[in-house]
Amino acid sequence: MPKRLSTRPAKLPRDDNQRSKKELLKELRMLRRQYVNLKILKYEHDKALAALKESQEKYRRIVESASDIIYRTDERGYFTYANHAAVRIIGYPIKEILGRNYMELLRPDYRKKAYRHYTMQTEQRIPSTYFEFPAVSNEGETVWLGQNVQLIMQGKRIVELQAVARDITEVKRAEEERARLEVQLRQSQKMESIGRLAGGIAHDFNNILGIILAHVSLLERSDLPAEQKSSSIEALNRTVGRAKGMVGELLTLARKSEPSLEYLDVEKAIREFAPVIEGTFPRSISLSIRCTRGLPGIDADPNQFHQLLLNLFVNARDAMPNGGKIEVTTEQYFGESVRMIFREAEETPYVGIRVKDTGIGMDESTRVRIFEPFFSTKPQGRGTGLGLAVAYGIIKSHRGFVDVESNPGKGSTFFLFFPKGVRTPRAAAPVRKQATTPGGNETILFVEDEDLLREVISKILREKGYTVLEAVDGIGAVDVFMKNHKKIDLVLSDFGLPKLGGWEACITMKEIKPEVRVILASGFIEPAVRNEMAIAGITTFVQKPYVPDEVLQNIRELMKKG
Repeated sequence: MPKRLSTRPAKLPRDDNQRSKKELLKELRMLRRQYVNLKILKYEHDKALAALKESQEKYRRIVESASDIIYRTDERGYFTYANHAAVRIIGYPIKEILGRNYMELLRPDYRKKAYRHYTMQTEQRIPSTYFEFPAVSNEGETVWLGQNVQLIMQGKRIVELQAVARDITEVKRAEEERARLEVQLRQSQKMESIGRLAGGIAHDFNNILGIILAHVSLLERSDLPAEQKSSSIEALNRTVGRAKGMVGELLTLARKSEPSLEYLDVEKAIREFAPVIEGTFPRSISLSIRCTRGLPGIDADPNQFHQLLLNLFVNARDAMPNGGKIEVTTEQYFGESVRMIFREAEETPYVGIRVKDTGIGMDESTRVRIFEPFFSTKPQGRGTGLGLAVAYGIIKSHRGFVDVESNPGKGSTFFLFFPKGVRTPRAAAPVRKQATTPGGNETILFVEDEDLLREVISKILREKGYTVLEAVDGIGAVDVFMKNHKKIDLVLSDFGLPKLGGWEACITMKEIKPEVRVILASGFIEPAVRNEMAIAGITTFVQKPYVPDEVLQNIRELMKKG
């Protein structure tokens, strides 16, 4: 019978280099711990991976169910992802969006603007921007989107752009409707102002015409005493001056007057004007002036600046029927602080003037209308309602700004801001005109469409020795000139003529005879048009209504120039 084999390991001879049993057990325990740790790590990894997948799925569901469009593009603007809101809002299937450039979905008129915005953000590496633009839906309708665009960076390189775009079409429509209603409201207010303006002008000019007609009827009497005749003529001259002044106010109101600007010391101008106020206002009204030292001057027309002060002071006086105090203070402001109130303000420093009264004040409904022409809270017959409107026109014609604070019973404060002026050498004073203007023997073509005015000015010119040819419109003037250009020395023409304007007619005449002298007359000519006329060689103008001596003086001065 064979010998039974033993299952016990054979006892090997001990090797000194062989590890001991204790060491092997220690290593085994270490391996077991590592195994357990690996199992734990795998469990945590699987758990984190599951959580990540769940989070991604949740994020995907949120993104896909979002009411706003969420999309991504590469650095060149080509879509790499878009959620289902894009399908709902702009109507394109996802497969038609992916791979397209976002520019293709914009309304054509906005593509340049959108490209400038994209270029600005990417070139300047602006992390996030907001932009509103009109997209074109699959049905061809405009869809307004307001989007936030973020740059996804990898180091200094843009790898992606991510955006959230919201449909703001209804908001835009509401804004457009509001803007339309505001335009209608402004138009309605404008028509109301025009109606009040027309009524005020009609009232004042009817008074002026009534005075003129009354004195003309007196002058028609053959038995009128010489003293009364002289008095009526003086009254007529004053009334015409009043009408001319009113036209000047209206031009200032419309900002059509031409200020004669010079460097004006504001403090000096205010203090020089103060005695006029103190000498004419009731003693119950006191005037206080406090000016900042070293205040710069402004570029202003001294006469219009004084008119502005007068209108503001008179308004303050009328607001204090029982007396009170007018305080005038001046201060320099930086352009940035003025721009906080008026966005149109320049960067230049501003000179601020504050006119404060302790009068009855105004409620808000009155305050917002005080600069409207012929708007007045004064009783009938007191004031024309043009004072503050004219003041506003003067301020605007000097590139200035005005703000008003007022409350009932607490007075009013007017804040004026004028750009700092530039000091320039003052021009020499003009030579005084002669008391009696001489005439001449030249031939003048006088063009005027108002018959009575043409007749009387022609008569005055003939009495001074001139030969006068007449025309009533621009085409007629050119025709007369073509037939008589060899003997015509000077053309005196109204600016606003029928058929062909005075300027156009005179340009045509100068083409026929370049050396002919030209005088144009008008109530107002735009400065830009004047510059064009000067280039064409027409530099002499007379203000209407005609002042005969001024017309005669201009003729002689122009003829002397050879």
